[in-house]
Amino acid sequence: MSDNKKINRTEMSEKELDQISGGSTSEIFYDNCFLKKLGVTENYWGYVDFLFDDTKGAAIAREWEKVGITCVFDPAGDNRYYIKEGQITRPQALEYAKKYLGIED
Repeated sequence: MSDNKKINRTEMSEKELDQISGGSTSEIFYDNCFLKKLGVTENYWGYVDFLFDDTKGAAIAREWEKVGITCVFDPAGDNRYYIKEGQITRPQALEYAKKYLGIED
């Protein structure tokens, strides 16, 4: 294989993104979009809003409680998600929320 060979990929799967996105602001922004789409929250802020105001991230973290999940928002690190059985991954939290609300894919 040549050292000059380059991979030209413009799209990544949710699983690939989850492996590289450390959470924090971008993750809580997408959580906001997800929870709004499900009708769990009336709040909707743009990405820039989360960059300059940590209280918005904390507010969205509290919205997770409506679907049985505790979200620990960390603006400088990885967000963490918990159900009563223990810590879960973000993709598991997304699925759990849909099942909690009775939404099938």
